[in-house]
Amino acid sequence: MGFYTTPSSTTTQVIETGLYNNSPVDIAVEYRNAADAYDALSSGFTADTLKLALNDGFVQQIAAGSVRFNLGNSSYTDRNGTLYRDIDPKTGSGTAAGQIFYGTGNVEITDWNAGQSNNPVLQSLVTQFGGTPVSVVAFRTALTPLRVQSLTITAALQDGTSINVSANSAGVISHPKVTGTVNWEQGIVELYFATKTKITSANRPNIEAKDWYDASMEYTEGSDTYINVPNWVLPETIKYSAVAYSYLPLSADLLGLDPVRLPSDGRVPIFRLADVIVVHHTASENWSNPAINGSLSMGRGRLAYIKLYDSTGKVVDPNMYDVDLDLGEVTLNSNYSAAGLALPLIAEHRIEDAAMALDVQINGTIRLNKPLTHNFPAGSMASSALMMGDIQGRAFNVFSQASWTNEWSDTRIGNPINAQYNDALYPIITINRGVIEERWALIFTSTTAYRVVGEYSGQIGTGDINYDYSPQNPVTLAPYFTIKKEGWGSGWPVGAVLRLETAAASYPVDVARTILQGEGTLDDDSFQIQIRCGVDR
Repeated sequence: MGFYTTPSSTTTQVIETGLYNNSPVDIAVEYRNAADAYDALSSGFTADTLKLALNDGFVQQIAAGSVRFNLGNSSYTDRNGTLYRDIDPKTGSGTAAGQIFYGTGNVEITDWNAGQSNNPVLQSLVTQFGGTPVSVVAFRTALTPLRVQSLTITAALQDGTSINVSANSAGVISHPKVTGTVNWEQGIVELYFATKTKITSANRPNIEAKDWYDASMEYTEGSDTYINVPNWVLPETIKYSAVAYSYLPLSADLLGLDPVRLPSDGRVPIFRLADVIVVHHTASENWSNPAINGSLSMGRGRLAYIKLYDSTGKVVDPNMYDVDLDLGEVTLNSNYSAAGLALPLIAEHRIEDAAMALDVQINGTIRLNKPLTHNFPAGSMASSALMMGDIQGRAFNVFSQASWTNEWSDTRIGNPINAQYNDALYPIITINRGVIEERWALIFTSTTAYRVVGEYSGQIGTGDINYDYSPQNPVTLAPYFTIKKEGWGSGWPVGAVLRLETAAASYPVDVARTILQGEGTLDDDSFQIQIRCGVDR
């Protein structure tokens, strides 16, 4: 038999005995007289997080952006899983003060006013039935095309984790919890919310028990097996910001062509079926200690060209060095001088292959009609080539007239004269490097001397019929043309004129360069056009 006691009050203890059970039990009773002294003790601590349960007793998921409550003298509002404190209604900015877990309704507050009431007052809360989190999202932006590297994605995972990611220049989004791509031209965005997880014997049962698990999701890297574990995100929390281009049509008179049939962004394809494509790579080598008869190897052979510059970009006189394109070497001649050059010298060299385009895809893929013969490194480029056919400089339409009338006519003005130049036996000589597109007048200042005037070049020199004459092109250091002394007949009066025309070894090309509107970022800018002849290396 045992007994139990029950105190009847805090001031007087009345012990009642009663039957407890058949087993004996020891009961210990402690008590204190009213006269006994006692000490009051207190203990304090500093909390770093306050935790609340907003939907305690309910299973509905909280709708993002619907939460607002007061704690102390501050108000708290959620934005994409983050709690913000005391948001300024004018600027919309506030202090990040914690996070909210939409799936459970739990709140963790990390910033509050000390010494205030710890009784939260809920002002706004929306819950929803059947909210469906997702792990894969695809959408198209409202405007296109997008400016490269301008896309930013924000989202909130179901566990309250905030996501803030941006795409790089290649349109790739990389983050431990989300990966994806963006097409800058079309504005198509694909997002995959998942965490790369290594499968081990310890976690495999737990992974395979998930309702999203599928054996086809597993993949191997080396000797390890991985799976992308979905990170469930609330679709209504996914937001993006980006910069899109818009284009205004320009005046046809200002542009120089009718823009009606141009695409909206002003860009046109430069590669088409059957075009000749030049694949090329340009590199450079520094020559720190150049010396007479010294050689420098480019490290690769069968080059298209080698050209020397000094460190300031000044072109080195090509007469001071020889190049071996097959071996890929440049050798300084005995006349080399470093005077006026800033060392080190820089040897620019290029490899290239030319082929015809058999197929051109909108994604930039080009299929060529033959294999490439060089090992092109990353960073190589493809350029389109305009085929000109066979071209050669020449002199033609040679005739004489009695006097110079300051008119550039392709036929004689006035009556014929007896004096002529015999261009049948002694044709006027031209070389491709020096000849230009020009109409010339050789105006006699005496019976043997004449001055040479070009329609666009002006007067370039004087000659005499008793000597060969080769006026020099100052750009190429080659003669515009050469007139042989044997071709001149006699009887040239003062004021008579010999007229001729020269055609350059070139091809008429219209170049239209367009620049997008915007603030200038460079003090100067330039471009180059290369004329290629007989290149097959």
